[in-house]
This record gives sequence, structure tokens and C-alpha cells, in this order.
Amino acid sequence: MIEFNRNKPNDNRPPCNDYRKPTWLPLDEWKKFLVKFLQPDGWLYCAATECRLSKLDFSVDHIKSRHVWEEHVANGLLVGSPDVAQNLQPMHRRVNSSKGIRDDNYWSSRFFFDRPINRDLLRVSQCDYTFDVFQHHASAFSSSYTLLNGKILTPVQIVGAGKTIAMLAAGMGLNAAANSIATGLT
Repeated sequence: MIEFNRNKPNDNRPPCNDYRKPTWLPLDEWKKFLVKFLQPDGWLYCAATECRLSKLDFSVDHIKSRHVWEEHVANGLLVGSPDVAQNLQPMHRRVNSSKGIRDDNYWSSRFFFDRPINRDLLRVSQCDYTFDVFQHHASAFSSSYTLLNGKILTPVQIVGAGKTIAMLAAGMGLNAAANSIATGLT
């Protein structure tokens, strides 16, 4: 076997034979998994982040978790084992750990700060001095956050202007700015 050193910058040799089969995965399903996901360059790529996986970062993730799969088998919706190549994907260890036992649809669900904000319900100061600040300066968030470090948005307003709710508007404004950068709307 070739020793793969991810810390050596000039070592771009693919670790194709270095990926280890998980002990819980049958050999025939492992072979199907490799046929499905091993790229022509000899690397596996994370299904979530699309980054190249070294043998140390690599893990096999269940698309539909074992727990949910077993519930569906008990209810007659599915049959067989969750450990089939169609239900597996390569994933970075850190991402797989953060996903836990949740299904992949968890990552596509919308969370609180992803919802569009109803600007009509905000006070003028919350709109003009909080939410809109992030919208108008969205391009600044495309640079490294270390360059933004040290710039503090401080809501200094009169009593009753809505500074408390402005913190929620700031979170939504920051997320909306990041989303507009990601979709190229700025």
C-alpha cells in the first residue's frame, strides 16, 4: 500500500487503495460503493462539501439513517438492510458527526434565520439601521471574516426604538446577505 500523507503539500497521489471498508459494511456493498463514488482521479469526494477526502477524513454516511430505516421496515415501508450502496455516500468525518442520525433532508430544511423577514412588522430603526445595513454591505461579507473582525455594529438608539428585536433582524440580515452572495445577487 502507498502511504498517503495529507500534511505533505506536494503529495497528490490518490489514496484509492487506502480507503478502509467500514467493518459493518458487507464486502459486495463496499465494492458497489467504490464503483459508484470513486472518481477517475482515484479520490472520493464528500457528498456535502464536495471536498477531496483523505483516508483520515473519510467516513461512510447513511442517506436515510439506520434508525429511520428500521422504523420504515417495521411499518412495512422498506425492506432489507440500510447498509446498501444506494443508501450510502462518502462524507467528511466532521460533517458526518455533525449530521448525527438525521436524514439528508435535514440539510435542505429552512431554519429560523433562513426565513424571509417581514419588513412591514419591523420598526423603522430595525429596518434602516440593522437589516438594511447588512443588505447594502453584502459584498463586504464575501471577503474573509478576519477582515471584518474589529468592525462592530452597535445599535445605539433611543429607548423604545426596538434595539432588542434589532438583534434578530441583524441575524436575519447577515444570513440574507450571505445567501445573496452565494446566489450571486449582489
